[in-house]
Amino acid sequence: MIAAGNDKIISNRAIDELAMQLKAGERIVIDGARHELLQEQERFREQTWAAFDAFIPG
Repeated sequence: MIAAGNDKIISNRAIDELAMQLKAGERIVIDGARHELLQEQERFREQTWAAFDAFIPG
C-alpha cells in the first residue's frame, strides 16, 4: 500500500490497521503528499512510481 502522508480523505490510521493485517506486503508513506498521489507535485509522483516499480517485477 502507498499512503499519502497528508491525506485528508482517507485515514492513515485505518491504512496502518489494514496493513498490519496483511500476510504479505507493506505500507509505504509518501510524506507531505495529499490524497491523489499521481496528480501531486513531481517529487511525490516520483516517490510513488519508485515504490510501484520496486513492487512490480520486470
